[in-house]
Amino acid sequence: LVPKCLSCHSAGRAEKGVRFDTYVATMKTVSAGAPNASRLYTQLTAGAMPPSGRLSEAELNQVRDWIQAGALNN
Repeated sequence: LVPKCLSCHSAGRAEKGVRFDTYVATMKTVSAGAPNASRLYTQLTAGAMPPSGRLSEAELNQVRDWIQAGALNN
């Protein structure tokens, strides 16, 4: 998330109130164990975010797998 999201979603610039600069803030858009119920994942897979261009399949899989595994803070 750092290279693709923080320029718009951090403490200094929280577009639409969404932040990814802390684990707690990120978890407001994640349903641990349920990628398809997670706003973060659904926005990414729909191509709605990031505005600079869709994430690669590998990047999407990494986000999906992290959420599916419980979205651990690691």
